[in-house]
Amino acid sequence: MRHPETVANVEGRYCGVTDSPWTDRGREQAKHLKRFTEEVAPAQVWSSPAQRALKAAHVASPCTTMLRIVEDLREVDFGRAEGMTASEARQAGVAVRISPPHPLANAAGANGGSEVIAPGGEGWGDFLERVDRVRDAAQDQRATLCIFTHGGTGRALIARLLGLSLDAMWLFSLAPGGFAELAYEDGIASLVRLCPPEV
Repeated sequence: MRHPETVANVEGRYCGVTDSPWTDRGREQAKHLKRFTEEVAPAQVWSSPAQRALKAAHVASPCTTMLRIVEDLREVDFGRAEGMTASEARQAGVAVRISPPHPLANAAGANGGSEVIAPGGEGWGDFLERVDRVRDAAQDQRATLCIFTHGGTGRALIARLLGLSLDAMWLFSLAPGGFAELAYEDGIASLVRLCPPEV
């Protein structure tokens, strides 16, 4: 599940390690995410530590369900581009690489994670390693999970759960307040549905 719509989403700002409040639309989206979570009755709810995701996890989680904060579910660290729009980053001379470099598309740690997403930010190799840690932990579960995360991390996690390369993350649209449902059986994951936000 991607967190509900935020002010930064509406303004088109890079919002990774910083946070942004929900919009009115985001508050409505949280109610829909709660209904879906109640329907699937997860054994556990995992969430990014960022307030925009964690708050949604708290709203959506039944009080009897264990909620676990997973640091690796945080969004990409955009470094010096944090809080900027793409236009502002260009004007400031801050290059943002939103597509992983080709060597990282199929192998974690290539280039030692040195190919950064933005100056002062996270490396693509480091990002892939933490997404794969979440994938591995999720695959070890034998129960239904609901995972609250972000646009970049969520798309990357979908791709990696499906056994695809990291660059496949851009084949999925995961709008704020939307979610993907995957089934995992006998070591194989399948995409059941990819749902846009209801509001």
